[in-house]
Formats: sequence, structure tokens, C-alpha cells
Amino acid sequence: MDTDYLVILVTVADAKAGAALGRRLVEERLAACVQVLPGGTAIYQWQEQIHSDPMAQLIIKTRTTVWPALRSRIVELHKDAVPEILALPVSDALPAYLRWMDEMTTEAEPEVGRERAPLTGLPAAAWLDYGDVYPRGQHTVSGAIRILRSLASPQLGNRRDLLVYLPPSYAESDRRYPVLYMHDGQNLFDAATSYAGEWHVDETMEALARQGLEAIIVGIPNIGERRFHEYIPFPSPELAEVQGDEYVSFIADTVKPIIDRDFRTRPEREATGIAGSSLGGLISLYAYFRRPEVFGLAGVFSPALRWGKRDIFPFVKQAEFSSGKIYMDVGTAEGVGLTETRRGQRSFAFQYLRHVRRMDELLRRKGYRPGESLRYIEEEDGVHHESAWARRLPDALRFLLGGLS
Repeated sequence: MDTDYLVILVTVADAKAGAALGRRLVEERLAACVQVLPGGTAIYQWQEQIHSDPMAQLIIKTRTTVWPALRSRIVELHKDAVPEILALPVSDALPAYLRWMDEMTTEAEPEVGRERAPLTGLPAAAWLDYGDVYPRGQHTVSGAIRILRSLASPQLGNRRDLLVYLPPSYAESDRRYPVLYMHDGQNLFDAATSYAGEWHVDETMEALARQGLEAIIVGIPNIGERRFHEYIPFPSPELAEVQGDEYVSFIADTVKPIIDRDFRTRPEREATGIAGSSLGGLISLYAYFRRPEVFGLAGVFSPALRWGKRDIFPFVKQAEFSSGKIYMDVGTAEGVGLTETRRGQRSFAFQYLRHVRRMDELLRRKGYRPGESLRYIEEEDGVHHESAWARRLPDALRFLLGGLS
């Protein structure tokens, strides 16, 4: 019996998940061949009841020396349900077939800076051109923007569209690009879909591309009244529940794998950023320190640091230093339009500015160096509005993305 080669049986939930897993294992040269056997049913007894669940089986052919790495990768890609795995030695195989298995499972040279992407279990997403969903006319988009409709979030139990801006050179090159994930996606590209004004991210990126600075921008729309719940990561007396951790997980563990799979990204943390304003600034700063293995860049515009009983301050203070870049800004008139009286506006702006200055000081003490890993801006008479963030966006992007294109 030849024990240098194995046939491995793996049970998974369905044929779609099996096909996605098989393709990934072959691409990573952990398997020479994967066969998917769909249409099965698993019948078993659990807690004194008989259960009958759909299932599929994979027949995986590989070398014995690859088996430990292959098993670890299967378990890694199926975090929610560790598959049943049975490994059997190969016997009486033709020498030519075994040589082919050797060749197909010889580890390939990894791409520089390219990490293994997690498996989503989904087929290639059905990305649509923006103009196919929103016909040109009243809509104000510039450049190439794609839409993925109604993406489900297992972390949050809801659905939303995704918007992706692609740089001008994307269609004409094989380059990989840094990625910036931005909140309040309906406000980023199109005045017609915005509820508060447009950031002009698309026009800004088109202009920066002419200066040699290009990136993929992923717009993640908020879910209306759930915005507060998803953008606040700490218990807050104003809200019955907060889902900041689940929202960050949605971006890191659901959205990012899809973007890395379907577009030519630079998936490493040094080229992955997260950005937003107000509560979007709060959750961006939180995500930078909460998931440092994912995000190495943070754009923190007018962050609403008082929410969650100001717990962001001890959280950042206690978090480990994470190398990267943080851009943070604030206007000196953040209260304009948010309170009715001038006295109220001045008081609001004073407190807002005081909180952001406190965070700037905390980041400096933590080791972030102004001009290198930290850029802090106070805009005189800057208000709490998309027009102000749009005005400051080019400078922020030059700092965060500089040296990555």
C-alpha cells in the first residue's frame, strides 16, 4: 500500500460551499483534484431526536506530506461548522497519476504581500454597473462604480447594498490597489442618494488619480435608524443595544473577503483602511484598534467621541500600539446646525473640540508621530456636515494612501 498519497472525504453543508472550498484548495495547491458529490442527506440522532439534513461530500486527492496543512486550511475556511474529515491512503495508483499529484501539490511561490483570503462560500458576486441601477441624469457619479445588491450580514441580521469605486487605471492594468472602506455609503458618491449631502469621493479620487494616487473605495451604506446602533461600540444610555462590534466584524469578515475575492486588491493591513465621519469616525477609530490585523489605516473625521459614555478613551489607552496611519480632524464650529441657539452651538463646539483634542493628545502619548503616523487637522469655522468632510478629504487621502500607489 502506497502511503505517500491520500484520498480525503469531507462532509460540507451543500454543493455550493463544497465547490467554493474545492476551488480554493486547488488554487492554493493543497489538493491535486477535488470532486464534489452533491445531493446527499445526513440522517442522525441528536438529543433523542432523528434529524435529516442536506449535505454534500468532497473527494480530495493529495499527498500525505500536505495533509496537516490541508486539514488546518479546511477547518480555517469552515469556522462556523468544522467538517467531518476522513483520510484514506491511496493504493495501486498508476505512477503517472502519482507524478501528476506530486506536481499539482507542490507549493507555488506566494505573491509578494498577498495573504490567503478567507472563503466566503459564495459564487462570484453579481456586481452591477452603477448606471444599470441608477440611470444617469439626476445622479452625480463620476468614474467607474459597481453595486452589489442586498448583501446579507450574518453578524447583524440585515441586508444592504455595497458600492465600489474603481480607479481609472483598473480596467487597463493588472495592478492591485489599496482599499478604503467608508461608512454612510449613500453619501459618498451621489447627491441623489444622499440624505445629508455628498462627500464627492468619486470626483476627489478621479482628481487624485491624475496626481498618481489611486485606490479602491468601498462604500457601505447605513441602515437608517440602525446607524446609531451599528456605529457605537460601547454601551450607551441612549440606546437599548449597540452593535459596533458586530458591524466591525461585518466589514472585516464578510465585506472584505468578498472585495478581496472579486477585485484586484492589496489585502494586507498596511493597504487597508477604514474611514467615516461623526459616529462613522468613532467606529473607524475603534475598528483600527479592535481589528489591527485587518486595518492599518484610519480616517477619523469629526469623530463623535462622547457617545458610549466616552469609553473610546480608555479603550484606545489600553489597546496595544498598532503601527499604521491615523488621520483625524475636527472643525471649530461643529455645533452649527446641530443646536438651535448660538449659545448652544458654541457650547457644543467647545465640548466637541475638547474631546477630539484629548484624543489627539492620547494618540501622541501612545506613540503616533505627527506627520508620519498621525495627521491632526483643526479647520477654522468647519461645521458638522458632508461639505466640510468633502473639503478635507483630499488632504486626508494623500496622507493615508501616500506611498501605496
